[in-house]
Amino acid sequence: MNERRRRDSNQIKYEILMSALPGGRKTHIMYESGLNLKQLNTYLQELLMNGALEFRLQEKRYFTTEKGRAFARAFDHYRETIDQLGKQEVALAQFFPTTVKRTIVAQ
Repeated sequence: MNERRRRDSNQIKYEILMSALPGGRKTHIMYESGLNLKQLNTYLQELLMNGALEFRLQEKRYFTTEKGRAFARAFDHYRETIDQLGKQEVALAQFFPTTVKRTIVAQ
């Protein structure tokens, strides 16, 4: 992730789940998702408790479950929808520009 901006919790969960798709160690997931250890532990605990992520002790890695993959697909669809709405908003704004230029005629 190159750009840094405010992210909501769903965006952060998505990034964690994507980092853990092939199986990720905690440090790798932390760097990939741009979180500190305290923040990461909070999200990992939530994702583990909800069944979106699993920890395999033998491999010492986190893996995204089917539930986590379903969330990632839904989040991708959500982002595509938001992008489409943004494009529609731009198209609609062209009909009624916010700044109306009026010519003042001297009388």
